[in-house]
Amino acid sequence: MGYKVGKMRVSLIKGDINEAEADAIVNAANSILEHGGGVAEVIVRKGGWEIQEESREYVRRFGPVPAGEVTVTKAGRLKVKYVTAVIRFRLDFKATPNEKSHDCCILFTPWDPDTE
Repeated sequence: MGYKVGKMRVSLIKGDINEAEADAIVNAANSILEHGGGVAEVIVRKGGWEIQEESREYVRRFGPVPAGEVTVTKAGRLKVKYVTAVIRFRLDFKATPNEKSHDCCILFTPWDPDTE
């Protein structure tokens, strides 16, 4: 399934996110960028520990990332160039009432067709 957003084409693909052939992959993350479980853990395991280390360095330098914000790291050994983390949890790992929960992985951009 695909969408066009301006000059960009956004594709929703079911499969192994680590095998994606795109510019970037997007993953939901916590505000301290600890990739210790779920899809994030699998991304780090396959892409390399440098993804986690770059995330930790970001938090060391700038502090926890606010919910709704996005960070970008290099992708290590993955086929994509970047791993984008969309922050959906506060430090206490509870979603706020205004935060939507998305259970799918969106490739290339965190654009949500429901908001257009």
